Amino acid sequence: IINETIEQNLTDINITEPDLTINETITNVTSGNLTIQTTQGQAVLGQPVKWKKQITTDIPMNLIVELPKEAENIIVQKIEKEGDEEIIKSRITGYVMGGRSDGFLSRFLERIFKLTGGVIGIEETDEKVEVNIEENATEFEIEYETPAPYAMEEETEKGKEIIIIGPDEIHYENVLSFTTLPEEISKEKIKLYRTTDGVKELTTITNYLDADNNGLIEQIEWITPSLSE
Repeated sequence: IINETIEQNLTDINITEPDLTINETITNVTSGNLTIQTTQGQAVLGQPVKWKKQITTDIPMNLIVELPKEAENIIVQKIEKEGDEEIIKSRITGYVMGGRSDGFLSRFLERIFKLTGGVIGIEETDEKVEVNIEENATEFEIEYETPAPYAMEEETEKGKEIIIIGPDEIHYENVLSFTTLPEEISKEKIKLYRTTDGVKELTTITNYLDADNNGLIEQIEWITPSLSE
């Protein structure tokens, strides 16, 4: 959650910067070396955030990969190489979850994946989503989405206060943030501040929008470094 304040004769945005932490758990690994790299796509206010986990092992093994409980639109791909350069991505399954599925549906989908050649189980609980990979390969990609960050705004005497919010247990980095100013104002009067542990500091506005080209700014954009509880 990021608290921000915009004042009318200057844009005053206070941001608290927590550390970004990505927690992931791999279980049911009995041998061999395992590497997982998790990458967050560009986070934008009002848009779901895309993630990619790249999983590499030195020998084929069964894996259970934990995803956040909010994960949706899960796609698992097996990556195979032909020759020295060509990379083939084979989609094992695309599993679209628009909400919490019950145990029967989850088990039914797992059976379907096995019958169609992709031995993938996706189990949902109240705490997490588990992707169970049983494939004769050493490299996989898991793509998924998590809920969009959003903003709550409240007007103040000099402008507005903004709170930027993401999921409680998922910490987004570099969120493209924006707001419409209470009224049009010249660029020179707009200032952007970040507050960290009570210390207020000037920061950067990345874009000024003047839709009608009258020399006055209606909207600004900036990058919020990270979101946390």
